[in-house]
Amino acid sequence: MNAKQELIRVLEERGLKEMAAKAREGEYGDLSSPHVFPDIRLVRDLEAAGHKDLAARARNGDFDHER
Repeated sequence: MNAKQELIRVLEERGLKEMAAKAREGEYGDLSSPHVFPDIRLVRDLEAAGHKDLAARARNGDFDHER
């Protein structure tokens, strides 16, 4: 399973369906995102959703799509 698939899986398990859909569309991917810093966007979205543990994982690069 690649990092993108892992992110989608984790988001769906946590009930974050909208964020999972964004991840599926590439919104949080380094090369596919319309955002300049998609990793920061992911961290902020996770924190706003109250999932600080996942935000910490994102900050550590666990969900970097192109790694």
